[in-house]
Amino acid sequence: MFITTVIKFSTLVKVIIFFVILIMIIRYINQMKNTTSRGKKSINYLLKRNTKSFLKNRYNMFNIHKKSEDAKVYNINCDDDVIRYANGDIYRGQIKNGIREGLGTCYFANKDIYEGMWKNDKMDCVGKYVFADKSFYSGDFKNGCKEGIGVFTCDDYKYIGQYYADKKGRVGTFHLPDNSYLKVIIENGTIIEGTYLREGHKDEYIYNVDLTNEREVIKNIKSYFVRDVSNI
Repeated sequence: MFITTVIKFSTLVKVIIFFVILIMIIRYINQMKNTTSRGKKSINYLLKRNTKSFLKNRYNMFNIHKKSEDAKVYNINCDDDVIRYANGDIYRGQIKNGIREGLGTCYFANKDIYEGMWKNDKMDCVGKYVFADKSFYSGDFKNGCKEGIGVFTCDDYKYIGQYYADKKGRVGTFHLPDNSYLKVIIENGTIIEGTYLREGHKDEYIYNVDLTNEREVIKNIKSYFVRDVSNI
């Protein structure tokens, strides 16, 4: 009889403790829902906002020409975030302190796409930049510019060489469709000196050719050949 009474009393105590803990949890949750911290929105509001943003971005992340708005960050999962910019650009990738940092892809409003590394919100290290006309650059970047060694490819030719401050610079080679090559020294957007080589043909030379209209120049490179180099 005594043992039975002790067991019943022990069970009653457990039930009371359970209900006390349950009441404390409910009161804590209600308090958190209705509390703001240093002027920030309540937790209840933040949960609703983040859920809405998650669903919205899951289905609209590739709508590049969405209405203009301030840059916002939408969390997709723990490893992949999205930033939508007021000018229509969309970034998807790694983010640190609210800016692009690490590996990611940016879909620009003008239809260009960059995929590669970012540092301090700028293209950096290595990556691939695809232009709207499908030509592309692969190689080194620094502080948001093409800089280092890179390869530019378009329908008319391929260029392999040095870049500085987003421009072709110093030493490089244009690979042309007819299996010919143009080795060049470039300074400030001008081919200071170039040598055209093609198997079975003698070498040809060009000097001081402005590359402002680069594609037209390279397509018509033979018109820039200098026959007499004795006075150069």
